[in-house]
Amino acid sequence: MAKQVSKVAEVSKWFGRDITPEKVPYVYEELAKGDTIPSKEQPDESDILTLVNNKRNASARSSAVNERMKELGYEKPAPVPLDVIVKGLVLAGNDEETATQMAKQLLGL
Repeated sequence: MAKQVSKVAEVSKWFGRDITPEKVPYVYEELAKGDTIPSKEQPDESDILTLVNNKRNASARSSAVNERMKELGYEKPAPVPLDVIVKGLVLAGNDEETATQMAKQLLGL
């Protein structure tokens, strides 16, 4: 079932120019698994290829960088606990739900 999602965009550049940072709230309807995608928004073959190729590129890049950093003796830092990230994002002005979503994205959860 689709739900209304509220977010805040932080804008500090406008068409390549530095501006006084602004927080701009916006709302959109987020579809969930099982929702019908409107026909005008359904991806075509080109969109699907772009999605798959971007995913493959990101995966290959991540693997190559991780391998090279390992060869150079760098270790991955210990992950920061989810609750610590959420607290930091809340202190930065995000609401609890948005902060939790952002933290989960950062941690790949």
